[in-house]
Amino acid sequence: MDLGLTYALAIAMQVIEALDRQGADIALASPYVHGGSIANVPFVRRFLSEQCNKFLSLATGGRCAALTCMVRAYRTTALRQLDFRTDGKAAIPEMLLSGIRKNLRIIELPATLRWSDERRSQHRRFEVIDLASEVAASLILACRHRPSLCIAVPGLVPGLLFVVVALLMILHASTRLLDIGTIATLIVQYAGLTLFISKMSASVPYSLREKRRSADAGHENDYRLPHYTL
Repeated sequence: MDLGLTYALAIAMQVIEALDRQGADIALASPYVHGGSIANVPFVRRFLSEQCNKFLSLATGGRCAALTCMVRAYRTTALRQLDFRTDGKAAIPEMLLSGIRKNLRIIELPATLRWSDERRSQHRRFEVIDLASEVAASLILACRHRPSLCIAVPGLVPGLLFVVVALLMILHASTRLLDIGTIATLIVQYAGLTLFISKMSASVPYSLREKRRSADAGHENDYRLPHYTL
């Protein structure tokens, strides 16, 4: 679990129990499956995290929804099989992508990610820069895992055509080169957008099936921390 305890302590036992109950190799807490939620997290941080996980999930074909969440339980045999090269936070999604390549069974349990008021008050704006670098590293991992996503990326860049045309005009490109650049950009962008949409469509059935399974698992895992009266 993360040191900040942004998830309830009970989720620790839930992910451990889920390994045996569902015969999984890796179980993780997820705010992005049915029944999960996010509370009291600054908008920019939440937005970047959500979009990053959507892109990473696309690279897995919808098999995982929260690849950046570090609240997990591993079987020892599975943990020993995982390959990862980075020693930073990017290792968190990298380990899951390695598990997927090795056909390990990975399950997600719905959970609530909640920041305390104290942590939110201590949140500093410049941390967004660090988060953006983490997101960039995760996106690179996604493209390495699913290289075809590199082709889809241009389709997600708003105003790409305007940027290309403006750059060609600044460089005083000829009319012929301007036409070629415009047509090539349109082809690349729309081809990328089409590929991106097709990959999203292909991952929908798997995502829906996993969401239903995760919801059922959430009802099964009813562990609660005991309360003691002094």
